[in-house]
Amino acid sequence: SLWDLDLDGVNINDEGGKNLAHALSINKSLVALSLTCYRNGVSIGDNGLRALSLGLSRNTTLRSLDLSRNTAITAAGLRALKKYFRSPSCALENLRLLAINIGDEGARALANALGRNESVKSLCFGVRGITFKGWEAFLKL
Repeated sequence: SLWDLDLDGVNINDEGGKNLAHALSINKSLVALSLTCYRNGVSIGDNGLRALSLGLSRNTTLRSLDLSRNTAITAAGLRALKKYFRSPSCALENLRLLAINIGDEGARALANALGRNESVKSLCFGVRGITFKGWEAFLKL
């Protein structure tokens, strides 16, 4: 059974996000998923992330998710992860969001989505447009 899926550099797009979400909703072995983008800055955007979040909310095995360098992800996409982070099936421990300019709004959306989550232990993202106001949202976690 598959434990680690690396789709770095693959343009998942919205339709691919829906297909991947379905696969994740029935998968019982995957522990690491990487969707890092290297070329055009878009592997998955907000709509794909919304779809992915639905599939993830039924997955109990994923421990690590890397969405780094997906510049199309905004606060709206991060808000969509709230359902997943708050679902009882969420087992995610590591979330990587390197080189995404989420700004203060994205930081607040992510902090809000992570509220009441007990599984995420490691959050890694570069300082991209986040000021004190954005960082302040994480003080409540």
